[in-house]
Amino acid sequence: MFQPVDNNDLPDLKAGDVLFAQFKRSIATFWDYLLSAWILPRVYIHVGFVIRDCPREELDRDPLIIFDAVKRRLKPSDRRHKVTVRGPKAFLKNMNILGIGRIKHLQIQQQNSYKNLENIILDLCERDTDYSMIHYKCPHSNPPSFSCYGLVEYCYEVLGFDLVADDKYIGKRLLGLPGIPCFRPEHQRQAFEKDRYAFENNSVL
Repeated sequence: MFQPVDNNDLPDLKAGDVLFAQFKRSIATFWDYLLSAWILPRVYIHVGFVIRDCPREELDRDPLIIFDAVKRRLKPSDRRHKVTVRGPKAFLKNMNILGIGRIKHLQIQQQNSYKNLENIILDLCERDTDYSMIHYKCPHSNPPSFSCYGLVEYCYEVLGFDLVADDKYIGKRLLGLPGIPCFRPEHQRQAFEKDRYAFENNSVL
């Protein structure tokens, strides 16, 4: 299911929730804001993966629960670490939440595969990682490379689920140039809206 969010008023969050967001308008995020809100709003959506349950009343304590990949860091010391776990306040500082994707009745933390995912998350947060919308899901490259939505897709695949069945589809070659990936965050959103996992329906074709 897909639950809309107004004014960044988050409900109780559950492990496995996917936060869909646009960038806020600010000096630091102005170009990202234009892309996500005006120019490419169906392509330039930012997504984050919630790694553990968190009641609404505990969100203000800013627990480290949101796992995401970003294109750049504002602090020079964080320049190489593009994959991280951060708290709701840090996430909401530059983001307007559009909604939350959730698979009904899914208890991720109770699954045997969740411990494996936790280990992968901790490892990636300690490593230098690259951000790429072309190499959007390359956990075994050196360094690992992800986009925000590629990272979310990877987390679900580690858990034994698949949000978008044809996420590896590459567009047609033109004038001898290599095709580009057609997978986008909007396809993940459609998976939650339609309650179809793995979402097909010519989703990226």
